[in-house]
Amino acid sequence: MKRFLSVVVFVAITVSSLLSCQKGPEEIRVSSISLTGEATHISCRNARLSGKANIPQTTATNLSFGVLYSTSSGILFGSATLLEAKDFDAENYFTVDSGVLEPETTYYYRSYIIQNDEVEYGETKSFKTLALSSMIQTLDASDVNLKDATLNAMLDLTDCNYSSIEYGFELTPEGGQPKTLKANNLADKAFSYRDENLVNNTGYSYAAYVKLDGILYKGETKTFTSAAPPTPTLVDLGLSVKWASFNLGASKPTEYGGYYQWAGTKDVSDTKIYLGWDNCPYHNGDYSSEGWTKYNTKSSYGTVDNRTVLEAMDDAASVALGGKWRMPTDEEWTELWNTDNCSWTWTTIDGVNGYKVQSKKPGFTDNWIFLPAAGSRYNDCIGNVGVYGHYWSSSLYTGSPDSARSVHFKSGDFYGSAYPRYCGLSVRPVSE
Repeated sequence: MKRFLSVVVFVAITVSSLLSCQKGPEEIRVSSISLTGEATHISCRNARLSGKANIPQTTATNLSFGVLYSTSSGILFGSATLLEAKDFDAENYFTVDSGVLEPETTYYYRSYIIQNDEVEYGETKSFKTLALSSMIQTLDASDVNLKDATLNAMLDLTDCNYSSIEYGFELTPEGGQPKTLKANNLADKAFSYRDENLVNNTGYSYAAYVKLDGILYKGETKTFTSAAPPTPTLVDLGLSVKWASFNLGASKPTEYGGYYQWAGTKDVSDTKIYLGWDNCPYHNGDYSSEGWTKYNTKSSYGTVDNRTVLEAMDDAASVALGGKWRMPTDEEWTELWNTDNCSWTWTTIDGVNGYKVQSKKPGFTDNWIFLPAAGSRYNDCIGNVGVYGHYWSSSLYTGSPDSARSVHFKSGDFYGSAYPRYCGLSVRPVSE
C-alpha cells in the first residue's frame, strides 16, 4: 500500500513540474530586455511607435524586433498587427510607423524582441488617434448667389503619412444626384471650390472630402440655399400684357438667366445632368410619342387631359416669382414679334448679343426690352449662346404634344415655332 502511494505522489509531482514549464499566452512576463516607448506623431490615421532593446548590437544574433498593436489589450503574436523595425539607433532605440489607423480609436501596443526563437515583450501601453475633424472639416459656404457659391474646408495633414492625395467637395442639390468637385488650391491648411453651376433658389448639402492613398475621409455635412431670383420690373409696351425687364433667373437685362424644361420649374443649367426624354416632366415612356401623363391631346401619346396651357404649378415664372407673374402664351409672343406692334433690332449691349424690342404703340414708344441670345440647353451642353435665342411660351403644340410653342431668333430673323419639351429654353415672364 505504501509503495502504491509513493508511485502516485511521484507521478503527480512529475506532471505538475511539466505543466509549470509550459507558459501560456498570459503567463509571458514583461521583459527588461524589450522596453516599450511612447507613441508620438499621432494623427487621426497614423502614429509613430517606438521601443528599446537592451541587447548590445555587437552580441545580437538571429534577432528581430518591433512593435505589436491591436484595439484589444491582449497583444500577442497572432492576435495583433506586427510592425517589424529594421534597425536600432546608437542607443538601441527603434521606431516604426503604424500604417493606416481608424480615427478616434484607442490602440494598445507593446514592443517585442525575438532572439534565437525566444520572444520577449515590453510593457503594454495605449494611445488614442485624433478625431477625423482634426484633419478634414467642412466650413460654411460663402458668397452665395443665384448660380454660384464658394465651398470652403479645412485640411490639416500634420503627421498624416500618404503617397497620393485627392480633395474637394461632394455637392448634392435637393432632390438631385451628388456630384464631385475636385479642388487643387490647398494652402495654409485650407481649400475651396467656386461652383458656378448652381440652380437658383435651391437647397444644397455638401461635405468636404480627402482621399489619402485611395481611402476616403469626409467632413461633416453642411447646407446652404442659392439665392432666389430677383423680381424684374414691368415694362409696358402698350400690349395685352406687360413684359419683364429681364429673363427668369437673371438679375439684369443682359444676363441669360436660367434654362427650363417645358412644365419644369427648376433651372436645368447644370450640364452634368443629361437632359433627355427620360427626365422630361410628365413623361415616362421610352419614346417621345408615348408615355405622356399631362398636357396631352392625343391618345396615342398617352393619357389625354386636353390641357393646352401650363397651370401655375408647372409654370416656372409663376413658381419662382409668385403673384400674377407667368410665362407668356403663344398668342402673347405673336403679339410681341408682330412688327406692327414692336420693332426688333439685333444689337449688342455690354458684350451680349440679342434683340432690342421697342414699342411702336402711341404713348409707349420710349419703352423697350432686351432679349439676350442665350442659346438652349439640351443633352449635356448649352449651345448657340450669343447666336440664337430660344424662349418658351406656356402653350402646348397640339399637333405633336411632345413639343410646346416657342419663339426663336438670330440676327436678321425671328419667328414662332415648336420645340421638344425636354429641352431647356429661356423664360421671359409677363404679368397682367
